[in-house]
Amino acid sequence: MPVRFARTRKILGGIAAAIVTARDLGSRQSISTSLSRIAEWPLQQSASLGSSVRTRGIEREIRARLPWAVRKYIKAGTGCMTLRMREDDAEEFEAASNKTAKILETIEVLPVLPREAEDILAIS
Repeated sequence: MPVRFARTRKILGGIAAAIVTARDLGSRQSISTSLSRIAEWPLQQSASLGSSVRTRGIEREIRARLPWAVRKYIKAGTGCMTLRMREDDAEEFEAASNKTAKILETIEVLPVLPREAEDILAIS
């Protein structure tokens, strides 16, 4: 009896893996083609202090201040913050873009967290 269940588990596992793979491929393609509104802001060296940990902290801070529906669309890159949204979300894009620009104006005064200080000073 255990052999029969092992074969069934193997077959169902293969089917589930095929479904997940197909769903992931489709969603990646639709996301990349549907995100057409783009806004970028330079991230000043004085704000990030040359630290990728600090840059991620700034990204988290900006996401925390944005509405829930928009948070997933903002990304921190090397030296810039990027907001990419779908064409049909024009109102949300404008609101998020304005709010992000205002946040980035005062981002230099954001306190440095201990893990960010460790990365900036290259200590542990």
